[in-house]
Amino acid sequence: MGKKSKKDGGDPSKEVQWTSVMDDALVDVLLYQLSIGVRVDETFNSRAYDEVVKELIAKFDMDINKDKSKPAAKKWMTIPIPNYFKMTQPWAKDRATGDHAETAKEKRARATEVMEKCFMKISGAEIYAALEVLDLEPTLVTDAYIFLMDNAKYKDMFFGCPVSGRKDLLLKLMSNSKN
Repeated sequence: MGKKSKKDGGDPSKEVQWTSVMDDALVDVLLYQLSIGVRVDETFNSRAYDEVVKELIAKFDMDINKDKSKPAAKKWMTIPIPNYFKMTQPWAKDRATGDHAETAKEKRARATEVMEKCFMKISGAEIYAALEVLDLEPTLVTDAYIFLMDNAKYKDMFFGCPVSGRKDLLLKLMSNSKN
């Protein structure tokens, strides 16, 4: 916890001396925020800063707000900054290179896309419309519709296949399921 100042009657909400333990906690919380992808366009969003403040308040039981966090700027021009190398990670430009390199923002976008595909709901009308374009006999369209509606795994396989191969795939899946 921050040391109580003798100024202002020892009230810690009036003045707090920042400690190296607080530095460590601040940097670790910022690194966590970076890892979950809340740094956009080379800056943290306001939600990230709110989470950092909540974490520090909970950990050190101190009042933190903007008005009390403006240290004298000259002091920082000569004082070594603890955790400097750790701190370069949240504020450095993304330097992902190579074929499979991704920034946190790109990873989050890819994960969102994958989740959307995983939970994609295909309506019965979409299934029926996809079957109609396959040039199947009318009775086979009905059987295929029932087959796909009853089998989520096969429905995913069907819609994951290019349109040109769907008829062949569907007929194989239906004949294999009967055996």
